[in-house]
Amino acid sequence: MSYSFEKKGVLHRLISVIFRITVMFILAVLIFADKIPTTEFHKRTFVQPNLVLLAMGVMALLVMRQLLIRKRDIPGSVFPGAIIVLFVTTVLALLGMFETGWDAGEVMDDAMKVATGGAISPDYYSIYPNNRLLFLTLTFLFKPFASLGLSDAKALYGIAVVFQCLLFWLTGLMLHDILRIRFDKRTAMFGYILFCLFVGINPWMFIVYTDGMGIIFPVLILWIFAKVPDAAWYFTALKWLLMVLAAVAGYHMKATPVVMLIALIISAVIAYLGDLTEKKNRAALLIVLLAGVLTVPGISISDKYLGNAFETVTGTTINHEMEYSSFDFLNMGLNDESHGTMNAEDDNYSLSFGTYDERVEGNKDRIKERLKSYGADGLAWLYTRKLRLNYNDGSFGYGLGGEGFIGRSFSDDSFLNHWLRQLIWPDRSGFNVLLNYLQILWLGILAAMLFLQIRDIYSCALALSIMGITAFTCIFEAQQRYLLVFAPIYVLVAAGALMKNKED
Repeated sequence: MSYSFEKKGVLHRLISVIFRITVMFILAVLIFADKIPTTEFHKRTFVQPNLVLLAMGVMALLVMRQLLIRKRDIPGSVFPGAIIVLFVTTVLALLGMFETGWDAGEVMDDAMKVATGGAISPDYYSIYPNNRLLFLTLTFLFKPFASLGLSDAKALYGIAVVFQCLLFWLTGLMLHDILRIRFDKRTAMFGYILFCLFVGINPWMFIVYTDGMGIIFPVLILWIFAKVPDAAWYFTALKWLLMVLAAVAGYHMKATPVVMLIALIISAVIAYLGDLTEKKNRAALLIVLLAGVLTVPGISISDKYLGNAFETVTGTTINHEMEYSSFDFLNMGLNDESHGTMNAEDDNYSLSFGTYDERVEGNKDRIKERLKSYGADGLAWLYTRKLRLNYNDGSFGYGLGGEGFIGRSFSDDSFLNHWLRQLIWPDRSGFNVLLNYLQILWLGILAAMLFLQIRDIYSCALALSIMGITAFTCIFEAQQRYLLVFAPIYVLVAAGALMKNKED
């Protein structure tokens, strides 16, 4: 089945214009970031203004692009080199890892306890259902090693870090494959190198939490779309079924991967509605709509089975009356005290209700009050501040993840890890070097996205997904690390926008 737009329709052009306006507004906010207030806890400072770093980032990407264009022989497969990348990044992650605090550390500790025969309280997972899949994943990962007598915290942490390194590695391989399918091997190589330089060495690789674990899902959804052929209607049905399953699984790790599925559904509907004269397009449209309809009950049903699995594994009972809903995070995203970020007062407000329904209604009332008090101009200013907070950090908030982010070192500094810790520990002298390096690439990637050309469902979905994740992090609780899940998607957009398309 054809996925190409024969002509640029009104919606096609409109999405292209809105996307460019969105990216230009983000860049404008970052250029004037110092004039826009944000919470001190989330504030980042760099050695040069963003305008200077932006110019450096654009130059870095253009030089990389030019070197690849001039190179005659580009390998079609990066797997041999990727093995080296996996080995190096895994070793570095193990040398640099530390025991984490806050939510990441709590889930990790609980998984270790259950895997080694201990008991935990279900209260935390009753409140935050989004951490149940992470807990179960880590528990099942640790159990085989625990049964062999390997129960040391450092060893189990290392096992989790290696697993997350594998997820990052697989994400990079799928990213390369997507670009090879959609464009050519030169674009694929550019995207893979950029991924390794920006995402592949990001210290979040050894912070085992839903942000790092969830990084594979948006790319997996897009990879299924690009990889599974549309030779017949049943292949199309299989494709969308697999994409829905990937989105549902991703939702339980981090809610944001669903944004990619929604973007693909909207893009496909736009494409197929443009030409319903062909029977294959009508069949494909029906399949796409059915996929959209099945996603919501798929999330609900899987949530029930995930809860049952948690209770079976832990021997506890979840109290569903304690559970937070999307309204809790929407209300928190509207607080002015901490610019829509985590707010203790809002958290205590939600915990003050005895039942789930009371909590939902209470948060709805507070949301209405806050919207009324802000007005249109006040709300726009709040979202501008949140946009600045979310986007003005190429490290995606590394080192700012929460109280007790760095718990303790598993070992003293040695000649093997001393230089590495100078870069990746926020309280060390070299950390600012890493922070500025990532910011330079991040700003260059954002600028490169301005050149995205919307030609088909794939490129249209990329534009919609970037706008979708931007809106999501503005509307709900703001955190830079929530964009980490989409970091490979930003790289995909930049690579496809800068490198020459087959059709050009």
